Formats: sequence, C-alpha cells, structure tokens
Amino acid sequence: MFCVFVLLQEKPRTNPRETCIACQKTVYPLERLVADQHIYHKICFRCVHCNTKLSLGNYASLHNNVYCKPHFSQLFKAKGNYDEGFGHRPHKELKCHCLTVSPSTIQHSILCIIFYL
Repeated sequence: MFCVFVLLQEKPRTNPRETCIACQKTVYPLERLVADQHIYHKICFRCVHCNTKLSLGNYASLHNNVYCKPHFSQLFKAKGNYDEGFGHRPHKELKCHCLTVSPSTIQHSILCIIFYL
C-alpha cells in the first residue's frame, strides 16, 4: 500500500488595492510612491500650491498637504506660524496655563533669596 501526499501551494496573498491619496485611483507597484505614510502615484505627487512635480528629496508637508520647499518656506516659515490658514487657532491665541505672579511676590522672593545668601 502506497500513500501519496500532495502538497498544495498557497496562492500568494495580494494586498488589497491601494489608492492614491491625490486622485483616489488604484496604485500599481511600479508607479507607487510613499510619503508621510500616504500612497501616491509618482505623477500625482505634486505641490498643492504650484502643482510642481515633487520627489522624496524636495518636498515638505504640513497637515497632510505636500509642498515644494520654496513654497513651504514662503507660505509658512516667513510668518512663523505653521497653523495659520488651516483652521487652527494661532499659538498667540491659545490660553496660557502659566503661573501669574504679582510684582510684590517677586520682590518678596528676591528679598528672601538675598537674605538667604
């Protein structure tokens, strides 16, 4: 009596279809680009301000938008506020949780320090 064992190969598992964050179409492996944990077609990876084609070496991102480095600097760094224009409250308007101290308390503290020395 002979036993025959047949090994069945599992089909390779394919990833579910990946879609481009810019155009919402299927991205195939040869045209796939990943930046900031988002998937793009190479041709869809463009500055949202000027539509210049970007690469992984010449882009900057903020709030899930990608920019060419010149426009990123022009739009955000010059103002010193990365939140302006994105529906976020500017830092200067955020409530400060700092301890407020009256001048008399400061004078008292200085006198205590001087006396201690």
